[in-house]
Amino acid sequence: MSGSETKRTIPAWAPMAILVFGLAVVLVAWWTVAAGLHTETLPVPGVSQPVAAPSPTSPSRRISTRPQTMRSDVQIDLYLDQDQPKPRILAVPRNQQPPQTSTPLSRLSIPARFRFEGKLWQASGETLSGPDLNMQAVEADVEGYPLLAKPDAKPPYDHLYLETEQGSGVFADFRPAS
Repeated sequence: MSGSETKRTIPAWAPMAILVFGLAVVLVAWWTVAAGLHTETLPVPGVSQPVAAPSPTSPSRRISTRPQTMRSDVQIDLYLDQDQPKPRILAVPRNQQPPQTSTPLSRLSIPARFRFEGKLWQASGETLSGPDLNMQAVEADVEGYPLLAKPDAKPPYDHLYLETEQGSGVFADFRPAS
């Protein structure tokens, strides 16, 4: 080595800085991709939101808003009274026995109330049933139960329905609480 040449050395912290920078780039890329896969329309209270169609890159994905099941100090159980010709829903506080009826009661697992599109929805006690019903999906579900409306209903809805038991053809009516 001649006197005019100096040896260049890499500072000890440089490899660690390159590694940290590389990990940060990978983390940001992963976060960006992951965030893009979970696009949902979030309900804004008082504003009806359109539900976007699934993207062509993910035809099996169904975008849905998630209604919130309401929890309160008083837990309510719903029972289906199969009395003919019109079944009805009975709401009974959890610590009380349901009333005696002429037909056996079936305890339902659907919630008694939920929040959807900025409104609190409660079971009205009424039902719809019959072979001619062609309920339409509202592109949302409550605790795994599809949220339904009558075929001619348009948002904002006055009535929403949950099927009391899958395949039963009996739909519990829910109305906005006043």
